[in-house]
Amino acid sequence: MSSGSATVAPYGSWESPLKAASLAGAASTLQDIKLDPLDPRYVYFTESRPTEKGRYTLLRRPLDGSSDAVELTSAPFSVRTIVHEYGGGSFTVRGGVVVFSNMVDGRLYRLSDADKEPVPITPAGRPYRFADMAIHTSGNYLLSVREDHSAGGPDGEGCPAAKVLNTLVALSLHPSDADTNGGTVLAGNHDFVSTIRFDPSNPSRFAFVAWELPYMPWESTSAYVAELSVVVDGQVPTSLSYLHCVAGNDPAQQEAVLQPIFGHDGTLYLITDRSGFWIPYRVVFTGSESSKLEPVLRTPILGEFTNPQWQLGWSYLALLGERTLVATYFKNGVSTLVSIDTVTGEATTLPVHTVDVDGTVSHVITSISGVLGATDLATGKHTLIIRGAHPYERFHLISYDIAAARSVSVIRRAGGAPPPTAPGGLLPREYISLPREFKFPTKRHWPKGKYGPEEDEVFSYAYHYPPTNPNYEGPADQLPPLVALIHGGPNAHTDATFGPVIQYFTTRGFAVVDVNYGGSSGYGRPFRQRL
Repeated sequence: MSSGSATVAPYGSWESPLKAASLAGAASTLQDIKLDPLDPRYVYFTESRPTEKGRYTLLRRPLDGSSDAVELTSAPFSVRTIVHEYGGGSFTVRGGVVVFSNMVDGRLYRLSDADKEPVPITPAGRPYRFADMAIHTSGNYLLSVREDHSAGGPDGEGCPAAKVLNTLVALSLHPSDADTNGGTVLAGNHDFVSTIRFDPSNPSRFAFVAWELPYMPWESTSAYVAELSVVVDGQVPTSLSYLHCVAGNDPAQQEAVLQPIFGHDGTLYLITDRSGFWIPYRVVFTGSESSKLEPVLRTPILGEFTNPQWQLGWSYLALLGERTLVATYFKNGVSTLVSIDTVTGEATTLPVHTVDVDGTVSHVITSISGVLGATDLATGKHTLIIRGAHPYERFHLISYDIAAARSVSVIRRAGGAPPPTAPGGLLPREYISLPREFKFPTKRHWPKGKYGPEEDEVFSYAYHYPPTNPNYEGPADQLPPLVALIHGGPNAHTDATFGPVIQYFTTRGFAVVDVNYGGSSGYGRPFRQRL
């Protein structure tokens, strides 16, 4: 039986163009992304290769589009790390020199145009994992997070969690100087360390984040500023001459401090949730051993300017020039890109769209999970990269012109595939189910005021995806079967972006509800603590 051009058929029985094999083929993802601070003409990124036993490869592409992405690491190299088990921060780049972690053997490798092939810079046969590296301005050494599983034996297998050592180490970039111990420990009295960032105005100064068990990095962390004890300029340091906790040092006020980043003038910015939402602050030093935090925004924005740090290496803040901080926040189910004047505190919303294959600016980006920027101080030219997605497409890399406030081009789609709705893509536009966010009342399992205001009714959030297939419609006397999805984490969050699994069901006549339950991120610290 048909109604117009559509066949009336029971919900859940519709024939779909999206096959299970297509879902597996769509599994390639973009992971770590970096700009070279000394040569921002190129963007570097890692990409999964499901057809190559799941390895991750490193690619480089010029931002001017003069050529396609070039693969820098061939099999069997896999540019990935599982530091903190979830990994991230698998490589870094400075002055054309790349240092990456190889998942196959856990070693760090140096790679540059002068190297015919990747050169190992850490010893073989040691149960170490490395991540979140930062190359020093001298180009002679780097700082890195090192995870030591020696308590599990020579291969590190079976190491008890309580015996795993996370330290911040310094490592030579030159194999002739390779340290057989896998680096010199500079900070080793924390259970976890991450996010090592150098101060461009002072080559011996850097920031990092640390936290202790039993807390997770979305519960309670601290940010530190440190200085290297340098005897000979460019020589691998062996100790710190200065260490000061700038945030997260008040036992009476737990806060999750993330994303430290230095401006060109040495000002340190970071994100913390002490207000109830993750928002940006600047560190103001009131003495050599004292400091305070000031909100960057003149008018508060009650949105989340970062996500829980499940993985290392992600960036949600970018500093351009002397007074522009570019950031993204998540509120009411949508991500927004803003430019913040660090002097006045004024925030300007920046529209972000994707760019089709033919160069047409089209869909509004609704989710942003990465912001990277660099400024050529000699020319004043800004480079800004956005990792964004929308209901018609998964995450992809977008080049953005901040002066013109517009997207320029798509640098890379995962696997180099066309957009899902393009000819030869995964799914034609008319088949795609579009989400609608809604909130629903949730039964309270905690005292009033414990996790937020003493409201009489509390809510959770979700996205509803209706059955969508231009060839079918359901019987008038039936409702579609409902598939309920919950995200992992458990305190990640779902958003309004294209999901092949969701479309697999909706094109067959199922409705889908994708839930952000109490405990999800994106709605403030009190909401996150409900779990």
